Amino acid sequence: MDYLLAVTLFAISSSVTPGPNNIMVMTSGVNFGVQKSLPLLIGSVDLSSSFLQQFDWLLYKAEAA
Repeated sequence: MDYLLAVTLFAISSSVTPGPNNIMVMTSGVNFGVQKSLPLLIGSVDLSSSFLQQFDWLLYKAEAA
């Protein structure tokens, strides 16, 4: 069951975040376990979504100008 959770978390992170973060989260999960790697996963997903929001806002401002 622990492996299923790890694979699920990796699938979520790899579908949302850029490539290098996937390797970092996977390696952290292998070395430190799923529970200790959750803050890293949440941080990388949150950071990538904030970058996307900022990029979207910049495109909106560029179209309005």
